[in-house]
Amino acid sequence: MENNNYRNKCRICNCSGIIEFLNLGNLPLANNLLLSIDEKKETFPLSLAFCPECYLVQLTNVISPDKLFKNYLYSSSTIKTLDNHFKDLSNILKHKYGLNNKSFVIDIGSNDGILLKHWKEHGIKYIGIEPSTNLSKIANDNDLTTINDYFNIKSALKIRKTYGRVNIITLSNVFAHIDNIKDTLISFNILLKKNGVVVIEVPYVFDMLDNLTFDLIYHEHLSYFSVTSLNKLFSDNGFKIVDIEHIDIHGGSIRVYITRKESDFDGGLTWNNYLHYEKTRDVNNLNIYDNFSKIVYNLRDIIREDLMNYKEGTMLVGFGAPAKCTTLLNFLGEDVSKTIKYIIDESEFKRGKYVPGVRIPILGLDSLLAYPQPDIIIVFAWNYLEEIKNKSLEWEIGEQNVLIHFKI
Repeated sequence: MENNNYRNKCRICNCSGIIEFLNLGNLPLANNLLLSIDEKKETFPLSLAFCPECYLVQLTNVISPDKLFKNYLYSSSTIKTLDNHFKDLSNILKHKYGLNNKSFVIDIGSNDGILLKHWKEHGIKYIGIEPSTNLSKIANDNDLTTINDYFNIKSALKIRKTYGRVNIITLSNVFAHIDNIKDTLISFNILLKKNGVVVIEVPYVFDMLDNLTFDLIYHEHLSYFSVTSLNKLFSDNGFKIVDIEHIDIHGGSIRVYITRKESDFDGGLTWNNYLHYEKTRDVNNLNIYDNFSKIVYNLRDIIREDLMNYKEGTMLVGFGAPAKCTTLLNFLGEDVSKTIKYIIDESEFKRGKYVPGVRIPILGLDSLLAYPQPDIIIVFAWNYLEEIKNKSLEWEIGEQNVLIHFKI
């Protein structure tokens, strides 16, 4: 059957020779949870490819954004670690750029308003733009001004006409979701003031390679950026990188500050240091990605064996049903996933549903407390492990019961 979602051209440089190096199989969409155990969901190929021209790592299959984001189950405000992250981000940007009540900021992919509420606390003019109907409603119900739309040229023109140009545009774990990136850069140009700044947070491809976090690969994440590939994208489209910070969020990310080339900001040396580092890491060499692929398949076999070796009667449960949980469990296979009795998640959007593909039930915290205490808790939301471990003390579940997700 023809695969209408397949892309053989790089989204940055339009190279038609991208090279596939990792195939995780046909997987369901990670956040499209099942409403019942018998519900059917589509599956789509999940493969990574390398561009030999600009070195971008990217998915070969692009799914319609409406299928991914119109009803989105990832509510950021349920996670204290994330709330602290966005509070810190608002403080950093306020002081770095002298923002005040005359400034105007926009958050793209603003979710339930987790960053917007901190702008509101600072007394800074803001709006969010969020394609998910359910999450934008939550934000607006909480009096956090949010436009329910995609960020594109059309919506950017509307925002400029209504609100004027902006000082800061933020995209936190959103930029990697965008297929038509060049239209997004045009939209930045439409909205930014002369010295306006775009602040982008994206998972860093070298953190994924080093930490073997292959479960971060799912259909929403179209691009896996290096600074080398980002620099190519921005410099070819009228922008420059003026600063970069490495941050711990989402298993290791980079926060990249960009402006128009004609802005008054100096590019500095940070981005150049990253380019040098990535050159020493052979960012341009397909071999490092082929090696990653081999390690991932070996790791899958190790995890499968570990799970299957638990003696009969051992009670395994999961904690957290993030998107990466869907990738991991479906890649491991349904037979292995059956060893897990259920998964606990604190999100009201996820409770009572099932992980697609493997059909493991997702229950509330009350179930963990009501059932016999598990022997092993597998933390699928491993990027919030410390927060979960702290909570586990409140539940009177010993730390020895918590198994870090198979992150070796």
